[in-house]
Order: sequence, then structure tokens, then C-alpha cells
Amino acid sequence: MSKKEDLMKEFGEAEMRSNFKAPVKPIIMQQSSGLHDDLEGKKESDLTAEPSEGQASETAHTHSSHKHSSSHHGKKKHRFFRAVVNVFSDRTFCKMLNAFLFCLIVNAFEYFFLINQKNIQTRGAISKIFGVIILFIFMYSARLKPKNLGLPPDPRAIISALKKAIFFSLAFIPAYLIDILIVLIKGGSPRLTVFAYNQPHSSVGFVDWAANILLLIVISALSSFMLEFLFRGVILRMGRAKFGFVQTAFIVSIFYFIWYLIVPLSKITRIPLGRLIPLCLFYLVFEFFLSFKWCLCVRATGSIWLAIFDHFFFITITGVLRVVNTAEGVSNYIDVNKYWRYVIFQAISFALCYMFYKKRMLLRKKKQSARGSRSTFVFDSLADMVPEDINSDRKQPLSVDESKLDENYKKYLDSTQTSDSHHK
Repeated sequence: MSKKEDLMKEFGEAEMRSNFKAPVKPIIMQQSSGLHDDLEGKKESDLTAEPSEGQASETAHTHSSHKHSSSHHGKKKHRFFRAVVNVFSDRTFCKMLNAFLFCLIVNAFEYFFLINQKNIQTRGAISKIFGVIILFIFMYSARLKPKNLGLPPDPRAIISALKKAIFFSLAFIPAYLIDILIVLIKGGSPRLTVFAYNQPHSSVGFVDWAANILLLIVISALSSFMLEFLFRGVILRMGRAKFGFVQTAFIVSIFYFIWYLIVPLSKITRIPLGRLIPLCLFYLVFEFFLSFKWCLCVRATGSIWLAIFDHFFFITITGVLRVVNTAEGVSNYIDVNKYWRYVIFQAISFALCYMFYKKRMLLRKKKQSARGSRSTFVFDSLADMVPEDINSDRKQPLSVDESKLDENYKKYLDSTQTSDSHHK
């Protein structure tokens, strides 16, 4: 008898013992063993005393209905808790959470301590610089290239993403026009003013004002690059292979509005609670909405260039251009309708982005169906492809046109028939 048969025999004998517990059993074996245990647990008198037909049918019906309802609710709760436990115990989610928490701690320290307590106007630049350093350390420690994280150094892809971002950002025109119209309806005197960190040109000198404008543009570029690199480049890339795109985009969007929730919460000592709660709710919904939009941009283009440019144009335009009401005086620089303007801006921009996304997904499906018999894995993002995937994709044979194959096969049959006739 072979060694394999000996092991199978020993395992079978061990499984027949009462004290044997296998580490993993199939579902059928678990059900059968559970049924066997139930039968063993009953007394002999219970097994011999059989109920009547009416009692048996009534008890079986009530027992089955109660068991079905309880098992249905139990399965739902079990699936939900099991999904939550699987997400939070997954190594990929832990890596995503660590990458987020490292940068969030520095961001909270900057806004709560440096800006609000020490009154050091860092403009959020310290957390962004720290985040860029951490992300590049992560990239090189994991031996990843920028193109693997959604930053392909392709000039054509960069220019194409820049054009699309400019097109999406044209939504600021109707948003500002609606804002001006609202001020006019209320009887005000609207004026479009260029600001630099809450300072118009008339309140400071031209040199200081131009320097502040330049500083705002630099910090906006740094902020958009760091945030998109972290949320859409690293976290979205790590999670989509494990949880899928929709689930990962949902997780990324939750992380993103938590990041921006630091801004209103840092003003908790200076803003009354009646204004703070609606402001936090606005950040929760609005930033979640923005994050999901930029996740769609990444999936449609395969890189984070479009998300970076669109993010940069949004925070730069809304930070520089404001609609002020000068009816009560020149010194009244309060931008009353800025939150409504943000919503209108991004609602129109999201509509344009979603049309572009659906067009790209439809084109991708057509390309996938046109491949025919070619069995390759279709990547949602080119940033997910490593050089090994590209090389294996190139080694696979190209798909053959079936009509040409049929013609060649017919020619081959004709040639074989003629050769057989000559042979005869």
C-alpha cells in the first residue's frame, strides 16, 4: 500500500472517532455531522415515541416558518458583520489606513495647533509637504514607479488631461453668473473681485497682493498633487484590486471628507455651535461628492493627471475669484453665497465628468468585445499594470479573424481532397 493510501486510511479512521476535530470541513460534512450530533443528543425514548400525523405536520410547519424567518434575519446580520470584519481585518485596508493616518495627524497638528493656537498662517502647506515626502518614501520602499501610481510621464496623456480639466472647470462661468444674479435679485450691487488670502487689491499694495496670489497658486498646486497622489494614487490603487472600484471609491471618499473635516473642527472655539454643525455637514456631503467625482476621472483615464488638474483649477478659481456686495460700502468683502456657488460649480462639472466617464466605459467595452478569442485581463487603469503584465500581454497571440480562418480551412480541405484524388 502506498504512502498516500496509508495517510488517507489514517485520516479516515481518525475522522470516524468521536473526539476528532478537523481544521476545515466541507459544508456538506458540517451539515451531516450537525444532523448526526442532533440525533445523538436525543434520548432513545424521544426517538421511539413518534407523534401523530396531525401533531407532526403542525409542529413541522410552525418550526419551519419560525426557523426560516429567524435564519433569514440571522444570515443578513451575519453577512453584514462578516463583511465589516473582513474589511477591517484585511492587510490591504490596514495599509490604506496607515497611509491616511500618518498624513492626517500632521494635518490636524497644523490646523489645531499652529494655525489656531500659535496663529502661524501656514495655509496648510506643512501637511502637504510632509505628505509628499511620506508618499515618495512609500513609493520607493515598495519599488514602485510613478506610472504604477497613476503618474505616467507621457506628454500626450498630460496634455489631454489638462484640456479635459479646463473643459470641466468652465462650469465656474454659470456658477458665478448665478451668484451675481442672486445678489441682484436681493437688491445688492455685485462685483467680481480678485482676492489673495482674504485680501483684495485695494487693501494691500500691489507687490504684497501679487506675492500672495503667487503663493496661493503654489500651495494649491502642492495641495492638489499631494491629495490626489495619496487618495487616488495610493489608497485607490491598493484597495481596488482587493475590494473592487465602487467599494474602494466609497472608502476613499470617507477618508477624504474626514481629512477636510479638520478645517471646520479646528475653529470650534471661534464659531458658535449653530454655525459649526451645518458647516461640518456641508463638508461631509460636498467633499464626499468631490472625491467620488475624481475617482471616476482616475478610472476613466487610467491616471491621476486629470484629477490633479481639475482639483487645482477648482481650489484656485474659488480661492481667487469672489462675488462681493458693495451696496453697503466698499469695505464689505463678505462672500455670502460662496457655498451655493461651490455646489453649482461642482454639480455642472460632475455632469460633464460623468458623460466623459460613460463614454470611456462604453469605448472600453467595445474594445474588449472586439478582442474576440483573446483571453487577457482587462485593466481598469493603466496605472494598475506592472511591466510583467505588459510583457505577458505582448506574448499572447493576436486574435484571428474567424472569416479568414474559415477561408483558410476551406482551402486546406480542398487541397487535401485534390491530393487524395491524385493519390488514388
